[in-house]
Amino acid sequence: MRLLIPLLAMTFGCDWSAATKTLEDTGDGTEERLLTDDDDTTGGDNGGPGGDSGGDNGGPGGDGGPGGDDTGTAPTDRDGDGYSVEDGDCDDDDERVNPGALDDCDGWDEDCDEEVDEDAWQADVYEPNDDWDEAVQLGSLDENPIQSLTGYLHNGADLDRYEMTLDDEDWDFFVVYLTLSNIPDDATYRMTVYKQNGSDWDEFGSVYQTGGTLETYFNDQFLVDDGGTFQLVVSADSEPPCDRTYQLDIVHDEY
Repeated sequence: MRLLIPLLAMTFGCDWSAATKTLEDTGDGTEERLLTDDDDTTGGDNGGPGGDSGGDNGGPGGDGGPGGDDTGTAPTDRDGDGYSVEDGDCDDDDERVNPGALDDCDGWDEDCDEEVDEDAWQADVYEPNDDWDEAVQLGSLDENPIQSLTGYLHNGADLDRYEMTLDDEDWDFFVVYLTLSNIPDDATYRMTVYKQNGSDWDEFGSVYQTGGTLETYFNDQFLVDDGGTFQLVVSADSEPPCDRTYQLDIVHDEY
């Protein structure tokens, strides 16, 4: 067997990459044989892929890192109104209170904006009527000489405007009575009458009262055409309760 080794080396032409120099015991203690790459089906060739597999598996493991965000605490909507404290809900135990709620007349800040009852005007069927061109149209007092309506001032800045027309002849006399009742005891209400003059409005007169009933009137002058378009403005000189209605009565009389 010792002469076999150099003979094999010559036969394969010194291609040492084709065989290893390791001798293996055959088991009987007397024979040895040369180990070749063909004999080892699980060694170096499989070792390489094994290393690649370890690296490949390590990569996806690292990619799993962002999954750590899933373990954070999500915003909690305790009352189920669609808003959490992080969304601006100032009372997450009451579904009626959230940034999207209607802040109506009840003394509470339902929409969490630190203002109270600012949406109360939406319950007023005559709103918006704060500007000259938004006045409630009452029509002709000649055709409808008696009119009654109920309104309310939802805060101290609110103005209720009512527009009416009135015909007059030089020899006619007329008087228009205005009565505002149910004024809160702790609030001062005012009535102001304007007459249109081209593109302007001239003040006809203004009266006010705290609590109770406010009454006034305006009339024409003899041999003067005092007809035209008029606006009556109801306002408050102090902060009124937004849930307190007033009664307005208008009576037109001729003589």
